[in-house]
Amino acid sequence: MNNSGYSAADIYAMQKEAEQRVFEMQRRARQTLDERETEENPPNPAERKSDSPLEGLLEMIGTDREKALIVALIALLMKEHSGEPIIAALIYLLGN
Repeated sequence: MNNSGYSAADIYAMQKEAEQRVFEMQRRARQTLDERETEENPPNPAERKSDSPLEGLLEMIGTDREKALIVALIALLMKEHSGEPIIAALIYLLGN
């Protein structure tokens, strides 16, 4: 026993209990932060799986300007019946 009136085993047990409380508080804090991030940052509509290809394309165009521009370029090149290698490259960029 030391001056505090607790044995070494008592002090060790209290330290372990304190560690467990700290871990539990950290877990709760991370969980709360994750929940807040989910509420503040809802999933991007372009990342959702759509029921039809047309719906997915329209969602993609509505949310991403770069991809909308690429789709417009593809449509223009296809209308002009030219630039097959360029069209293929643009389609590749859409996938990334």
